[in-house]
Amino acid sequence: MKKIHRIILFLILLVFTLFSSIMSFESFAQEKELEFLSLEQAQKEAIENSSVLKEDMRNLKSLEDDYSQIRRQEKRVKNYMDKDDYDASLEDYKYKSGDKTKEVDMRIKSSKIKLKKDEEQIKLDVLLAYQNVLLKQKELEIEKENIEYQKNLLDIKKVKNRLGKISLNEFEKAENDYNNLVLNLNTTKQELENSYIKLNLLRGVYLEERPILSEDTINTFSLDIVLNQEEAFKKALESRHDILSLKDNIEFSKMDIENISIKYPSNTYKYKEKERALNDAKEKYEDKKNEIKKEIESAYSELLLSKLKNDNIKASLDMMKKDLEKKNIFYNYGRISKIELENSKIEILKKELEYISNTFEYERLLKKYILSYTFGD
Repeated sequence: MKKIHRIILFLILLVFTLFSSIMSFESFAQEKELEFLSLEQAQKEAIENSSVLKEDMRNLKSLEDDYSQIRRQEKRVKNYMDKDDYDASLEDYKYKSGDKTKEVDMRIKSSKIKLKKDEEQIKLDVLLAYQNVLLKQKELEIEKENIEYQKNLLDIKKVKNRLGKISLNEFEKAENDYNNLVLNLNTTKQELENSYIKLNLLRGVYLEERPILSEDTINTFSLDIVLNQEEAFKKALESRHDILSLKDNIEFSKMDIENISIKYPSNTYKYKEKERALNDAKEKYEDKKNEIKKEIESAYSELLLSKLKNDNIKASLDMMKKDLEKKNIFYNYGRISKIELENSKIEILKKELEYISNTFEYERLLKKYILSYTFGD
């Protein structure tokens, strides 16, 4: 009997422990859900957990290790060639001249630029994901307001239909419109979930996290901070990873020609092969220059158009708000219905969403333009 009591007591304790664990987990989950997340923190997490940046770091470390080995090999080759350089290869001459060390040093610098470029791209990707969550939240808020407004409108039309003041078709159309809004609300909820998941994937955290975001943490910039197209193009040729890599290839080809000319005259196949490689490198460099110029022009044009569009939306929004102030007065004096007033409020909410959406787009285009002349795509 005592044994049965012990078993029952054990089972009660086990159930209580499991229940406590579940409650603790739910409490933890709620705390995680309500946790505030700034854009800067989200970008920091994404950078820390990025597999791309980790690969960049491994490549950089490998090049730095190569540099140390090449320095040691350089000394050995110089000692060997000082005695006899008859059987020396092109690589041996590159070691002797110090070009091999110079080549790896240039690759290290290029790798560091790529690392920074990939980091900036991750920040831009997180910005886009962060903004998308905020936009979907705002869209959800407006749709809920609109559904409430349409429900009131539907109730009125239902009464009018019973009284014979409107046709059944008109009432059914209003009912269908309302049902479609409810369906759209569910779609927007799912889109919000998807936006959160994308943000969490970039951050490298649990997909279930639903932190509180705020557009106040997004730094806004002005066109005044960016370079004009001519200055941007010059800056791009000095800063972008892709063009600098091609420029390095030209230098590598020149070094090859200098070293091979020690053993092979300019009319030999081996010399001409290196000469063709140099011309090919120069051609690719010029092609990339033209490509970058067009890219900068396109990015700047998009930026200006977005700014103009945003100014127009803002002006329209301000006019709508002034018009709403008048309608509030008219409503107080009974000159317009509550439905008409509520409809104006809904339209303002929609215009505000459009303004926020375009403001976010402008911010992304501005950062994209800056990236076009600093690190590149």
